[in-house]
Amino acid sequence: MSKRAVFIDIDGTLVDGSSPVPSSRNLAAMAAAQAAGHLICLCTGRSLRCMQREVLSAFPYDGIVGGGGSYVSLGGQVLRNLTLPAAVLRRTAALFLAGSRPCVFEGTEEMFHIHPVFYQQPDWLEITGERDFDTKYAGRPVNKLTIGGVLSPEEVRCLSVDFEVIQHDHYAEALPKGCCKSEGMRILLEAAHLTPESAVALGDSANDLGMLRFAGLGIAMGNASPEVQAAADAVTASADDDGVAEAIYRFILG
Repeated sequence: MSKRAVFIDIDGTLVDGSSPVPSSRNLAAMAAAQAAGHLICLCTGRSLRCMQREVLSAFPYDGIVGGGGSYVSLGGQVLRNLTLPAAVLRRTAALFLAGSRPCVFEGTEEMFHIHPVFYQQPDWLEITGERDFDTKYAGRPVNKLTIGGVLSPEEVRCLSVDFEVIQHDHYAEALPKGCCKSEGMRILLEAAHLTPESAVALGDSANDLGMLRFAGLGIAMGNASPEVQAAADAVTASADDDGVAEAIYRFILG
């Protein structure tokens, strides 16, 4: 069997809503794929710092595409780390400081938030003024934003100057211009001397559409929306039924 690179989304794919830790069956399937010579890579909208520590420590991943493609690493070597300029951060902070909508600035090392966020951790830093990134947070890299709720047309217009905006049902993501998961996959595959045809992608949400279409084999989770399933080549079981493991045994090791 030829070598494959398996790109796995985290939330709603590798883990379900009941636990931040991948199931033992998913972990066993990924280990079996690695033992057969395939690469196992995370491919997530979460920044490196925002990825659950339980996920990162649960398995020796070969590669990571994080922050929706703004961060890429393979074998511990960082291949890409796009960070947002201070002027963009100040401008975006001003937009959300003026209202009540929560916004999270995600980086490789730190997490910053404007207004309370229900999933925030005690060590996240609060942004209270427009110049915070030039003073107490100076030099801290930020790769992307996660914003609570459904954005207004005016918010989308303002953000679209500097970001690629992806609206989900209950939150939105803002990525650096030109950034996407499939571009992160391309960078990783090139470094691994593999082609897109050798890639397998597993995902469940709107920000996975590009990766599913880019990969030689795009697999949607059983809990994915009809739009995502229609964009995929195949559909596996849902996240809470170990759909990652089912896909690996069926399409890669079968």
